[in-house]
Amino acid sequence: MRVVWTRTAIRDLVRVRRRIEHDNPIAAREVARRILDAVNKISRHPEMGRVGRLGGTRDLIVTGTPYLVPYRVHADKIHLLRVLHGRQNWPRSSGRRTPRSQRGSG
Repeated sequence: MRVVWTRTAIRDLVRVRRRIEHDNPIAAREVARRILDAVNKISRHPEMGRVGRLGGTRDLIVTGTPYLVPYRVHADKIHLLRVLHGRQNWPRSSGRRTPRSQRGSG
């Protein structure tokens, strides 16, 4: 299956690496590599993540790190929604934006 990174997930990965890199550049590369390796595995096994906290999602636990990657399988694509630290406060939404035409008036 094709893996699609949302902009938010990309920003999360960059932030994770920068945060760790400040103290330990080698560890930053290793954590980023582990995240990318885990993501590559779900392209072949999309159901390997546990059932997610948000409806219709799955959570990929990144072994050897405190990170997880919530994702949604849709048709022939896997949409990576975020890269989150296990202790991080979780967002209330799925990472998708509601089109303006469907938003409430306020």
